[in-house]
Amino acid sequence: MTMQPLGQALKSYLLKITQTEQEKGLILIISFIAGLSESIQRVCGDFDIRTAFKSGKTLRSHLTKVKDTIPISTESSIVYSIPYSCGKVYISETTRRLEQRVKEHQDACKRGDEKVSAIAEHAWQQHYPIKWEEERVVDRASKNRELKIKEYTYR
Repeated sequence: MTMQPLGQALKSYLLKITQTEQEKGLILIISFIAGLSESIQRVCGDFDIRTAFKSGKTLRSHLTKVKDTIPISTESSIVYSIPYSCGKVYISETTRRLEQRVKEHQDACKRGDEKVSAIAEHAWQQHYPIKWEEERVVDRASKNRELKIKEYTYR
């Protein structure tokens, strides 16, 4: 099998487009590549297909961040994990701020209140310390049901 030049391959593909699809006013959106994009635009123009070009990722877009990152402790509606020193990991969800929920866990551990926190229950029964400094956000959700489903999938 021989390779057709790009223009011929594109023309043969565009010939397969039905008349009704052409009447809808098709538009092809592709990344701009100097030299190649103009050729594609010319071939598409023969078939009344408009082309639009988008710019790809630049080095600048990879190196700069427009928004400040939010500290994980202030995030809410999240699935989070807190590891134990025994190797097991506690995974749960909260709609409140993570720092608030972690403080509740820590207070329950200090009091030995196993009914309020599963982390406290494990820590008191197994005598394993908790790695509070390694807490992390596993996932986020905007709806409560979605949050529950995500928590379940990580367990």
